[in-house]
Parts: sequence; structure tokens; C-alpha cells
Amino acid sequence: MKASFGEIRFVLLVGIGGGVPRAAKDIRLGDVVISQPVEQYGGVVQYDFGKEKPGGFERTGYLGCPPKVLLNAVSELQSNRLLRRSRSLDFMTQLQRIPEFKRDGDMPDVLYEAGYKHVGEEGQVCHSCSEERIVQREPRKSPEKFVIHYGTIASGNKVMRDAVTRDCVSEGLGGVLCFEMEAAGLMNNAPCLVIRGICDYADSHKNKMWQAYAAGTAAACAKEVLSVIPAARVGKSKAAKARCDTAKQAADTQCSTVPFPEDPEFVGREDILKTLASKLMRRAKHSRLALVGRSGVGKTQIAVEFANRVKKRDPKTRIFWVIASSVTTFIQSYRDIAENLKILTKRDSQADEILHLVHKWLKNGANAPWFLIIDSNDDAELLRSPQAFASEKFSRKVLAEYIPDTKRCSVLVTTQDWRAGRTLCNLNSIDVGEMTVEEAKKLFGIKLQEYMDENVLLPLLKNLEYLPLAITQAIAFILENGISMADYLRLLTSDEEESIKLLSDDLHDERRYSDVPHSVIKSFSLSFDLLKKREPRSAELLSQMCYLDRQQISCSCFSRGKEPGVDFIKDLGPLRSFRLLTADKSRESFEMHRLVQLSTKAWLNAHKETDGYIAKALKLVSGVGPNPEGRSHCFWTCCHAEAVLKHTPKLLDSRVTELGYRHPETLEIMTDISKAYISTDNIEEAKTMARCACALSIDALDEDDRVRRQAEQQLKITTQFWYCTKIHHLEGPNVSLPEISNEILTSDRQREEHKLTFPVHGQKITIQESLELSLQCQLILSHCYNYFAGTMDYLDLNFDTPEVREAYLREAKRLLLGVVDRYEKNDIDKYCPVIIRTMVSLCDTNNRLNDFEEAKAAGLRALEMAKETQGIECDLTLLAEESLGLALYHLDELQEAEQLLRQVLRKRLEVFECTNRDSVRALRHLCATCAKLGQKQEAARLLQQTIERHSNPVPSLNSTFTCSNKTYYWSHEYRLRYLLSQAEIKKQLTRAGVVPAKGTLEQCQALSYPFE
Repeated sequence: MKASFGEIRFVLLVGIGGGVPRAAKDIRLGDVVISQPVEQYGGVVQYDFGKEKPGGFERTGYLGCPPKVLLNAVSELQSNRLLRRSRSLDFMTQLQRIPEFKRDGDMPDVLYEAGYKHVGEEGQVCHSCSEERIVQREPRKSPEKFVIHYGTIASGNKVMRDAVTRDCVSEGLGGVLCFEMEAAGLMNNAPCLVIRGICDYADSHKNKMWQAYAAGTAAACAKEVLSVIPAARVGKSKAAKARCDTAKQAADTQCSTVPFPEDPEFVGREDILKTLASKLMRRAKHSRLALVGRSGVGKTQIAVEFANRVKKRDPKTRIFWVIASSVTTFIQSYRDIAENLKILTKRDSQADEILHLVHKWLKNGANAPWFLIIDSNDDAELLRSPQAFASEKFSRKVLAEYIPDTKRCSVLVTTQDWRAGRTLCNLNSIDVGEMTVEEAKKLFGIKLQEYMDENVLLPLLKNLEYLPLAITQAIAFILENGISMADYLRLLTSDEEESIKLLSDDLHDERRYSDVPHSVIKSFSLSFDLLKKREPRSAELLSQMCYLDRQQISCSCFSRGKEPGVDFIKDLGPLRSFRLLTADKSRESFEMHRLVQLSTKAWLNAHKETDGYIAKALKLVSGVGPNPEGRSHCFWTCCHAEAVLKHTPKLLDSRVTELGYRHPETLEIMTDISKAYISTDNIEEAKTMARCACALSIDALDEDDRVRRQAEQQLKITTQFWYCTKIHHLEGPNVSLPEISNEILTSDRQREEHKLTFPVHGQKITIQESLELSLQCQLILSHCYNYFAGTMDYLDLNFDTPEVREAYLREAKRLLLGVVDRYEKNDIDKYCPVIIRTMVSLCDTNNRLNDFEEAKAAGLRALEMAKETQGIECDLTLLAEESLGLALYHLDELQEAEQLLRQVLRKRLEVFECTNRDSVRALRHLCATCAKLGQKQEAARLLQQTIERHSNPVPSLNSTFTCSNKTYYWSHEYRLRYLLSQAEIKKQLTRAGVVPAKGTLEQCQALSYPFE
């Protein structure tokens, strides 16, 4: 209107409103209210514009007064009314010639009590409302058909339909006369006088019966106001267009809403800035581009630098900054733009009204050129999801629709999520990565001249991954704490807890938003929160990955060797979109940035979710072993298993502390740890943990329990691998242990005697080597079968029937006899230790099969060969003596058995100084023999004597112990071994018929560690 009628001097806002009846002002339907300044109010007050505070609602803002020429006219109008010279009644009489503006006699003026709600449909006449709730008022004595009231008018965004709220607002504002909806948006943008005819009482009984008449009375008063203003006085008034021109000039001089000042120390990124200039400064058409990169790479700073360059290049270009981290910040940014442009029609406009207003201005080609920066648009759904706006006035519901594609204008989007940039910019995007080495060195040189150490700089930058946020954080920490770059590098590369603490230090940076974190760890936390909210399955995947080795993360690893499916690809997509994972050239594996890995672990630790995801990662790396087809299939490389195993001690400690040793969760974790150790070829640790899990499962769980069955099966598998390590030493360190075990366990029976070729390297060997190695294979296989049967008997493991146990032993015996047969038929060196071990094993196997005569024969032959070839104090000789002694024990040749076993025990304790399981086994056999001879006291004495000669303190949880010149900490893992050995010793002594004294078991435990 101002643009079309440039000489408009002032405005009358004429219409209808809802009256506020009160004792001081007898307002009736059809009366007129004219705005007039009262106390602190200028005639109109915005009653719903302000802030919600703990003490209540605080109104803000101030609406200007009507122009002086209109206030003078109102004063003259009041005088004419008193002097009976008012012409408004005459004007109304003329207007009533039109039937629509007539006041019929059946138009009731009814006021109901404030607390009484309308009965019936909204907007209908009150036929069903109770007459008892009508407020009784005295009839007016004045002959005038309507009365004019002067005072405050309340303006708001919603229709007032509640009498209780009406009275409350009126009282809070010192007594308003009427409610309406348009005045507040006009008062500060044009000189205005508000004139309202009262058509209802701003309550639930509101209807349209009085609207035409009320509009007529207001128009009659407006006509009288205009009639009392001299034409000469109008000419002296300043035109409304002049006020509009002033606002436009102000917008031209203040045409930027960028929240950050120019950074004089901005470094590098010239390639990106040049690309932005070439793609966004095309004046002929509209252009859009997205800067995509992970948190901390400097996207916002690049946008600020480019905005400053645009401003210098073309001062007439308006630059607007929109923070798109949430709907609230987006709308507030649009409000800031509207205020900057002085185009707000109402200070209290609804959200969609503000968006519509700014969109309209941006779409107007006459306002070009402008440059719009959409910053922090990290949520891909934010701009394309429908919004529920309060006013419902406009059809647009998606925020992206309020960003027009005006010619000669540009839009730049910064985002962590490539999909969010695609929403606004299609495929037009620039990947913002880390700084180059030279850029990072230059940044350090500018900020940290006095602390520069060239020898430390490159390693430090590498560990900071050339990430601008990490570099500025490191610079701030060094300057604030006065430390050297070398000290910072030492802290950064220490253990993970120290690194996380260092990278979480939140130091203020004026170039970042005040309400967002300024550290690497905390900044990533916001990104992870968004990822967890929008893509929970992707967040779950990242949480598992962070405990693996951060390099060579293969997709097929998560699908157990199969090609990844649709669900997994969709889960992986957001991680790549957020630049949390970087694909290699083949796109078959990914790498996780170290800072991302640390930040993810920090988030999980802060939210008490660490144990759960370590356990899940442990499940991933525990899938190694022979498959049913007999081919090895290792789903994870050794490095991933080693990475997870670094965290398992804390996981196990946590589970034991919280649940106890015998809880199914604890036992399942122990079994998974054993599986992970197999992945790293650490068979000793795998077997130890498997035995712990198995023994405790048998003690705590039912036979058919899933966890117990898994633990028992894992014990079988680790035992196989343990014996196969002997072949591993023969073949060399480059041979894969799973391959060897599968080759032995599945192919040995079909192997030709003089052709032995391992598929892992394909090297043919001599006949003599082949024969000896083949014998070793058969011997090791017999050990496997013997161990399975012995484990069932030794620990009372009932995971197979007695027939299966015997079948194991028969197969072991068959293999051993095959070794002996081949030894006798071929020219093999009789000094070969393989043959002696075979005869000892054959003796043990016959003992377990109750073939004691055959056991005695094999034992005598083994002992003869061992003494002749190895000497009387060799370990092989002791093994032969012990096996023979056990056979004699079963044949009731007790004197000979006692003599041999005493000799074995003496040599083990004195000559070899053994404190391992071999000593306990010899002691068990001797005690059993003495008990059978009726010498139980002697057995107990021997036990006590052994304990006294090799007494060790009982280990506590926080103590250390030394074994093989290495010092170990008594963690929960080693305490598990302690419990297992103690259980074994107790079972051995019970079988021997010996009841140990109090404290003896603990001392035996110390004596027997390590038990392998």
C-alpha cells in the first residue's frame, strides 16, 4: 500500500473487537473503543509477546503512540461528544439505511458470568445457555445508541474466547477495553489510530450477530475523526512512504547477520575458497553448494571467510546467516533476518508468518543479490520434515520450501551429513577434509611461535590427524598451561583414558557458537547424539567398531564371511555420510579415524554403555575355528581380536564384581574370550580360559544349559588347537595354526606314508622327514583323543556318553599302535623321542581303558628306552616311571608302585624344582598308593611335607606373583585360574582318600600355579 500510494500520511485501523466489561467502564455491544495512550502504554499493547520466566510471563517490546495529528483529533472528538456536537450518531443513522447495518430489536445484548462456558456449537446463538448465569446490568439511561470509550486496546496472535483469561489479562495490563488481532503488527511500521466496534465480549459465547452493526459504529467514528482534522495539518505530516524509505536505507547499511567476526589469522583452504567463488558467484542464475565434512574440520570457518570475501568483493550483496541445528534456531535466524531488513509486520508473529515474510523478501528479484549461509545443517531430516506451525495460515510445512531459488543469489550449506547437503543442493557439494601438512604447520606457526619444536611438530600433527579443531584445542591447551609441544604429544599418545581427558578439555573459542562444545570429544558427542537419534542401528554399529582395530574394518566380517545384505549397507551408509568411516580404494574395507574412535569410546563410557559394546565386539571376533567342511575360515584378522582383548580384563572384572564368577553372563564372556585368544594364536590363554569357564559352568549350571554346552565345546576345540601347536613349531612361524589343525584333524588318515605335503606352503619333504612327521601327527592326534577322554574323567565332564569316552580312547590307542607298528617296520632311530612318548601315551591310554597288563608292558618298554637314550633324570623317564607306577597300582603291585612314584616325586621336587601341575599329579598317585596300602597318615604327612618345603603365601586380589621371570598381577582372570586349580587339587586328594588340614588347599594352590 505504501508503495502504491506514496503520499499516505497516517492510517486508521477500523474494525471490530471483543469488549471487556467491567465496573469502571460500562461497555456494551455496539459501543466503540478508540486507542489512546494510558500511563506506560501507547494505546495498543501486545499482551502475548515476551518471555516465559520462572516468575511468570514477562512482556517485552513497546508499541509506539498514534501520530500527534490523530491524538489531537481524538481530543476534539471527545469535546464534541461532551458538547453534544458529535456527528458520529448522524453518520451511523445514514449508514443504517443499508439493511445489513441496522440494529434489529431481537438482537439481545447478553453478558454471561466469566466462568460459564457456552453450551452448544461454537459461534451459534446462546439458545441453550442458562439464563440463570446471565449478569444482570442496569439499562442505560443515555438516549445514545452507542457510547465511545477511550483507552488501551490489547492485541494478540489468537482470538480471545475465554472470559476468565480475558479478565486476567485485562487486570494485568491495568484494565484494557477490548481485544483484537491486527493492531500490534502495524503500530511500529505506520502511524496508526485503532478504532474498534464491540461485537462480542471476548468469551466463549462469541457469535456474528453484532459484527455488522459494530463495524458500522466504528466506521461512523472514523469518519468523524477524519472530519475534525484540518487539511492543512495533514499536509504538514510526514508521509508514511518516507518512513518506509528510511527503513530500507537502514537495511542497506546493515545487510549482514554473520555471527562471527573476520579471523585475521585464517590459514589455508584456498582450493576450497576458489571453488566456492567459481560456483556460487554466477550472477546470471541461482546457485547452491554444500560443504560436507566431519565435526571439527572447519566448515563454519570456511563459510565465514568466504562471506567476508564476498562482502569485500560486492558490498551491495546482502549476507544472511541461518543456524540450522534445530527448528528453533532456524526460525530465530529468520527472525533476525526480518529484523535486520526491518520488514517485520508484527514483533510477535508466529513462526510460519516469519518464515513466509522472509521467504517473500528473498524471492523478490528486486532484492537480489543476496548470499544465504545455512550452517550446521547436520540433521538430514530437519529441513525436509513437515512442521506443525501454530497459525496454520500458510500451506508450506517444510523448512526447505522457505529457501527460494532466486536468480543472482546463492546458498551455501555446511553439514556433517552428505544426505543433508543433498536435500538443498542435490549433488553439488565439496568434501572438506583435514588440513594439509603445510596448512597445519602454518597454523601452528602463527599461533604458537614461541613454543615451536620442529622435531615434535610432525608427529603431533599426525596424532591430531591434521584436524583444525584438534589443532586449535592443542594450541590453546599449550598456551594456557605453559607446557611444551613434546609434553602435549606425550599426554596425547599415552593410554586412552589420558588421551580422552586431554581431548575433552573445553577451552573457549570466539570463532565457535557459545552454546556448543569447543573440544574434539564433546563436539563429537553432539554428532553422536544426533546419529543415535536418527540412525540408532548405525550408532550401534559404530559402537561395536570402536573396540576393533581401526584399520581394515571389512564389511564381510559383520556378516560372517557372506556378502553384506541390504540392512547392513543401510546401517553403514550414515557412518560414511557423516565421514566417520573412510573407505579404501577397493571400497571393501574401511578405516576409522583415531579421534573418532576415542570420541566414541568416551561417549559410551560417559553413558555407562562400555561393557555392553565390548561384549558385542568380543562376540564378533570370537568366530574363529574349523568349519564343518574341514576348511579354516577366519572371519577376523588377528589385529581385531587383539584390539578387543585389550578391553576384556575390565569387562571380566566388571562382570565378576557385579554378577559373580558363576553367573551365566560371566561364563559366556569367559568362553568368548577363549575364542578370541584362538584368533590371536594364543592357545595357552585360550585353553586356560576355556577350562575356567568349563569347570565353573559345571559347578553352577545344568547339563542342558546353553552356556555350559558352549563352554564344554570350547574346551574341546582349544584342546585340539593346543596339541596342534607342536606341528606349528615343526612347520615354522609363518604357518597358519587353524590351517594346520584342520589338515591334521581331517586328512591324516588318508595321508600316504611317504608323501606328506602341507597345503599352506606346498613344500615336499624327504621320506625320512615325512615318516617322522607323520608319526608325530598320529601321536598328537592320539593326545587329542586322550585329552578329551581324560578331561571328562578328570573333571567329571559329562558332555558325552561313556561309550563315546571309550571310543575316544580306542581311537587314541589305534593311532598309537600304528606309530609303534611303523616304527618297527621302518628303519627309524631308536633314540627318537617320538617313539618314547608314543609308548608312554600307550601306557596311559591302556590305564584309562583298564587294560592294565598292556599298560604295564608299554610302560616297561618306555622306561627301558628312556633310561637307555635319555638318562634316568630326563623328563621322558619321569613320565614313563609315573605311567608305569600307575599301571602297577591298578594291578595291586603296590610296593613296586610306591617305590616308582616316590622316586618320581623326589626328582620333580628336588631335581627339577617343579611347582606345577606335574608335581601335584605325582603327589596324587603316591597318596592313592599309600592309602591303598593302608598308610593314610603317611599320605597326609607327605602332603604336609611337600607344602612346607614349597610354601607360598596365599595370593590376594591386589598382589603380584612371578612365573618364568615375569611378574603378573592377580586380576580376576588369574583368580579364576586359582579357583580352578584349587578345585582340581581337592578332587585329586578326595580320590586318594586324604582329607587335608585347614589351609592346605590354598597352599597347594600356590604350589601348583601355573598348572600347565
